[in-house]
Amino acid sequence: MNTMRNWGLHEPESLLNAHLENIKEFWPKEELDWYFNNFNPIHVPIFEKYEGKWIISLYESCKGNLECYKAIYEYIF
Repeated sequence: MNTMRNWGLHEPESLLNAHLENIKEFWPKEELDWYFNNFNPIHVPIFEKYEGKWIISLYESCKGNLECYKAIYEYIF
């Protein structure tokens, strides 16, 4: 369930770390220094267009998560 939540609702920490390691390896030092001094290293994308199947996959992911949360709630109470 934790993996479903992570992949469905936010970018996992492992992808953020992979991104940072990638830019450290390939970017020139001057650009890397400028990037870290002028920007928050966590990028929040804002989409103007997107595919409907992506929205459907987010919905299905949330729907599956809700079923898991309900099962846990019922088990506890």
